[in-house]
Amino acid sequence: MARTSAWCSRHGWLVGLVWGLAESTVFFIVPDVGVAFIAAMSPRDWWKAAVASIVGTLIGAVILLLAIQLWLGPYANHLLLWVPGIHPASLALASTRVSDHGAGALLVAAFQGIPYKVYATELTLAGVSVPVILLWTIPSRALRLLPIAAAAGVGGRILQGSLRRHFRLWVGAYVLFWGGFYAWYWTR
Repeated sequence: MARTSAWCSRHGWLVGLVWGLAESTVFFIVPDVGVAFIAAMSPRDWWKAAVASIVGTLIGAVILLLAIQLWLGPYANHLLLWVPGIHPASLALASTRVSDHGAGALLVAAFQGIPYKVYATELTLAGVSVPVILLWTIPSRALRLLPIAAAAGVGGRILQGSLRRHFRLWVGAYVLFWGGFYAWYWTR
């Protein structure tokens, strides 16, 4: 565990950055998974992976939004349906929320179970500007990632002794939890 903790302390921000960028474009597993693990392994630096994930989401959003504006256009929604966990009902709900609340729909999206990329796509197709989407992205991501990272950091600090003694067991339980969650999520 000591090597993992040291690695997470040094490079956890990079995991957050890459995961945030990937999930905001094409990846199908939320950055919460990596951010919480990094925070639990490196409790002092719990915030670094979360903040880096928000920055990664912003970078990914710019890439996604420019791809939609310059290349994909209305076909973007059809491509989203190829991503695991995104269904026509998700697109319809996000579209309704965007027409009702504009970019403010991103705040609700943080807790809705519909991937960020769906809302970013719907906002772009609705003509919302890139700067406005990016400004609303920050609190949307922060509302979920910062509390998750903080809780995981506290949990990592409290369970530090047990994590050291039973590291593989804890990692196995973590992987099983998220594997079970996504098995349920993708089949609902």
